[in-house]
Amino acid sequence: MEDQIRSAWDHGVFLAPDAIFDAADITSPLELLVYLYLVRRADKQWRSFPSASRIALDCRVSLRTVWNVLSALEVKGLLARKAHTDPKGGRAANRYTVYHPDRRAPGATGKAPAQETNHPTP
Repeated sequence: MEDQIRSAWDHGVFLAPDAIFDAADITSPLELLVYLYLVRRADKQWRSFPSASRIALDCRVSLRTVWNVLSALEVKGLLARKAHTDPKGGRAANRYTVYHPDRRAPGATGKAPAQETNHPTP
């Protein structure tokens, strides 16, 4: 099936596996939109590297929404994020590895990590 998807993509058509629409934990239209966008932009190794601002622009959502959705997808094991730097050591667009809903990222728990705060403990 993945070969058929890639073949269609090579001809300017985007196909998405049914498993993306069947995944019960993709719970919001925004999660679905951003996930499909990253799948669409992925290379043959399922890596995608648009900037968060590019994702926001292309998906017509706010930057804060993109960050929140990326975090949710990462917790669910649908993607892994890796920070990236440019040749001069500055920040560059993150690198994303996109995972099929039936083959999640290793170690994905489906639970959000504990929130860190900068507030002193009383």
